[in-house]
Amino acid sequence: LKTKVKGLEARNFTKNKQIKNLQAKNKELDMKVQELETMGKQQMRKFYDIDRDRAVAIAYNKKLQENIIGFETERATKNKEFKNVEAQNQELSKKVESLESELRHPRANLQALVSVARVIPDHLFFSSN
Repeated sequence: LKTKVKGLEARNFTKNKQIKNLQAKNKELDMKVQELETMGKQQMRKFYDIDRDRAVAIAYNKKLQENIIGFETERATKNKEFKNVEAQNQELSKKVESLESELRHPRANLQALVSVARVIPDHLFFSSN
């Protein structure tokens, strides 16, 4: 009977030791679970931050695209205006060249007028009173 009791005590001691080891292991696992839960919360915050930053970047890019379209439209308008002004400048340059040519050759113009005047009868120039 004494041997039986000692055997039961030894088994009981072993079982208690195993229980303590399991409790320590459970405590360690609980700490790891808490650590993982904390990490999960941190990851969720990071995901939220990333999503928020992505939304801000998308809005900013959309605004930049609108600005680019506005600048391109403005540039196209300015190019059209520039071409119109260039065409006007060319027309004015031709007129200036023509006028300069006339000023350079007043004698030819005067001669042309004189030849026209010779053809016109005198009585049209001089009226008798």
